[in-house]
Amino acid sequence: MSTIPGFYDLKVKKLTRETTQAVTVFFEIPSELKETFAYKAGQYLTIDTEIKGERVRRAYSLCTAPGIDTDPAVTIKEVEGGRMSTYMNKSLKEGDVLSVMPPNGKFVVEPHDLSPRTYILFAGGSGITPIMGISKHVLANEPNSKIFLVYANQNQDSVIFKSSLEEMEKQNKDRFKLIYSYDKAPMMWFGLKGFLTEKTVGETIKQRIGGSYASAIYYICGPTPMMDIVKSGLLSSGIPQNQVQTEYFTATTEAKTKTQEAVATSSAEFSGSASVKVKLYGKESEIKVDQNQTILDAANAAGLQPPYSCTVGVCTTCRAKILKGKVEMIEREGLSDSEIEEGYVLTCQSMPRSSDIELIYE
Repeated sequence: MSTIPGFYDLKVKKLTRETTQAVTVFFEIPSELKETFAYKAGQYLTIDTEIKGERVRRAYSLCTAPGIDTDPAVTIKEVEGGRMSTYMNKSLKEGDVLSVMPPNGKFVVEPHDLSPRTYILFAGGSGITPIMGISKHVLANEPNSKIFLVYANQNQDSVIFKSSLEEMEKQNKDRFKLIYSYDKAPMMWFGLKGFLTEKTVGETIKQRIGGSYASAIYYICGPTPMMDIVKSGLLSSGIPQNQVQTEYFTATTEAKTKTQEAVATSSAEFSGSASVKVKLYGKESEIKVDQNQTILDAANAAGLQPPYSCTVGVCTTCRAKILKGKVEMIEREGLSDSEIEEGYVLTCQSMPRSSDIELIYE
């Protein structure tokens, strides 16, 4: 096990170059960790490693599907100025060891009775990663279901998994339809071109897909602006919000502040700082947190090493349950309404609003 609580050391088994800017990293899972790293298609892994003397942590979606792919893998697109993505694309070697947290995430396909379903998937750039795993899962486990995948990219050269996707379409002609959209389309391109808009999203599902689009299940993953446009286009076309699943890689464009108050609230007057009792890894610690400081930052500063990944409120790795007191969440995108009702918060986004707070990382 890694020296970092909650992480395990995994060996990089294989590296596959997908594009000039994207690499797929396959992990070797020891027999004793098979159960620990069991996953669902669409989930993500959190990776922690040392880069130039500093520890860096990022979450990356799995592109594989259990029962179909032998080894779990994540695909990482190099981002300008990105320390982890640059390291993974330019320095990582087969045989290297990385600290990895077990799979997490709710961007998955829920089990059902195998009645026919229509999946309409929207991916942008590296957002294809979890969508790839979900597509493999549905094709292998739901013989009566169909998939329509709208995949937006800057140009043809930036398409990740291009040959694999086209082979999937060839092998599943009646069940898998691939629709490319290019920001910069070639001269003789007659498909979708230019940036996606609410109008083109609506026209695409009605004209190119049609049929059961109103009752289909939608999954969206990609750059935040693209995702917001697609989601808005779907809702404007009459798609119920509960049929739309999203996976953000970065913070949404509009913060959603939420005050979370536990049933057992503190009676002490809030003075601008809080005493926060943290239950983590079976231990209980007490830390001081300023009203303008997140609980995660304070816990890290105190050396508690709580679980976290994205730090922008979308991955839910830092989720904890409030047992006493009140906090304010600046962003809550990663949590469902039911989770919030149960008292869960994202500690990377939560600041104290009462003097005494108790929470537990579950």
